[in-house]
Amino acid sequence: MLSPHRWTRFTGQGIRISPLALRLPHTLRRGCRRMLFRVFLPLIFVGLWSSAFVTAKVGVVYATPFAMLLVRFTLVSLLFLVMLLAARWWQRRRSAHNQHDSADTTPSVILLTALVGVLLHGIYLGSVFFALSVGLSAGISALIVSLQPILASVLAISLFSERLRMQQIAGIAIGLLGVVLVLWPKLGGSMPVLGLISVTIGLAAVTGGTLLQKKIGKQIGLLPGNIIQTVAASLFFIVICST
Repeated sequence: MLSPHRWTRFTGQGIRISPLALRLPHTLRRGCRRMLFRVFLPLIFVGLWSSAFVTAKVGVVYATPFAMLLVRFTLVSLLFLVMLLAARWWQRRRSAHNQHDSADTTPSVILLTALVGVLLHGIYLGSVFFALSVGLSAGISALIVSLQPILASVLAISLFSERLRMQQIAGIAIGLLGVVLVLWPKLGGSMPVLGLISVTIGLAAVTGGTLLQKKIGKQIGLLPGNIIQTVAASLFFIVICST
């Protein structure tokens, strides 16, 4: 337990607060922020990611998968555009010298960002939604796509010279074992082959898009990058729906 003199000190001019006490609010804020990013945000992501397969399974009953995704990404693009305009207005209001992250973005980065959008939002989600529309269950689709972190980690070793810690290797092995145990008894069942092929294509697309995003992600701002990706996905589904 800390002694009282470390918190306050009485002087002839009054009470002086110890520097340790002044640092406490910052330490508490930093601890809460660390807990937010390490615990709560991953849980929110898992909940949103998992529930998307269930809602998609319901959605494809009432609309074609590609039309539903076209509407989705058109609305999301408009939402991101409003957020970007609001962010730029706020930056100009705070400081005229504060430039946006994407000011120095090159055309090649913009094109690669659009490619990421086509891979992650176009081919990946289009393949998964199509697989659900032809009868593949949401659970099986989610399990197959959950192999993405394993594939991305293995490919990142050779592409980016990354090293995996033992905890990561153990997590990958347990995840792969879990997918095999769930899928193995169902391989001889009545799962639609077209759905399996489609979701496998989606798995390849999301893995490639993730690795490409890792390479160029720091070269473009978060909001501009999201707008480019969602607009590219919308254009992709416009082409698909018109054919």
